[in-house]
Amino acid sequence: MAANKETLSAPSVQSNNAFTSSRSNTSINISWTRGDGANRILIGRKEGPVNTTPIDLTTYQSSSSFGSRQIGTGNYVLYSGSGNNVNVTNLEPSTNYYFSLYEFNGSSAKLYLNPGYQFALETFGERPTIQASNASYANINFNSFEVDFDKGNGTRGWHSPERGGLSMPDQRILPPMEQTVSLVKGTKSDPAIL
Repeated sequence: MAANKETLSAPSVQSNNAFTSSRSNTSINISWTRGDGANRILIGRKEGPVNTTPIDLTTYQSSSSFGSRQIGTGNYVLYSGSGNNVNVTNLEPSTNYYFSLYEFNGSSAKLYLNPGYQFALETFGERPTIQASNASYANINFNSFEVDFDKGNGTRGWHSPERGGLSMPDQRILPPMEQTVSLVKGTKSDPAIL
C-alpha cells in the first residue's frame, strides 16, 4: 500500500500595501493586503530598517506591545497570524518605526517568504504647549528678508505667508534649535515650512 503526502512550500506572494487607519503619539494601527501564505509575521524596529529575517522551521512568539518579543538586535515580532491588521502600542512620540512583513506556511514547521515587504511609519509628536513668539524682521530687501523669533517647545514648525508669494527656497524642515529663517519672494504663494 502506497501513500502520498504533499510537501510544504513557502508562499510566493508577499503581503503588501500597508497603511495606517489610526495613529497617535504612542500607537499605530497597521493594516495590509495579505499575500498567498496561510499566515504572516510582522517585525518592527525603531529608528532604522529591520535588519533580521525569520528563519525557516522556527516559531516566533509575538506581542503588539513594541519592545516585548525581540528577534535579533532591536527588532521585535509584533504580529504572527492569519489576519491583516494589528494595533502596535508602547511606541515613543515623534519617532520613525520601520517594519517588514513576511508571509509563511506551516504550523509547527514554518516556511517564510523572503525578502519581506518593508515600510516605515512615524508616530505623532507631543502637542506643543508654548507657541513661537516675538518675531522680528531684519535685512529687508526688495525680494527677501529674515525672520527671527523665540522658539516654542514644539519639535517642528510651519509658516505660511499670507501675502506676497514668499516661500522658503528649499521648503525644508528646520532643525529644532534654528530660529532665524530667510524668506525669498517666489513665483507663487506656496507655504514655507519652518
